[in-house]
Amino acid sequence: MYAKCGSLDDALRVFESMPHKNEVSWNAGQALEALSLFRRMSKDNGTVQPNDTNFIGVLSAWVHA
Repeated sequence: MYAKCGSLDDALRVFESMPHKNEVSWNAGQALEALSLFRRMSKDNGTVQPNDTNFIGVLSAWVHA
């Protein structure tokens, strides 16, 4: 829910605090990491511009989150 609302920090905090993670939560956790990396790349002082492949990856991660 947090990831879908754009609050990746909160989503990662909830994921990390889960005492028992199943396949669904791990898929979401990996998706959160992918979304976080995309966000970091986007904020990297404009030195790297996302391309089509990056957008497909982030859309796929969003679906899994």
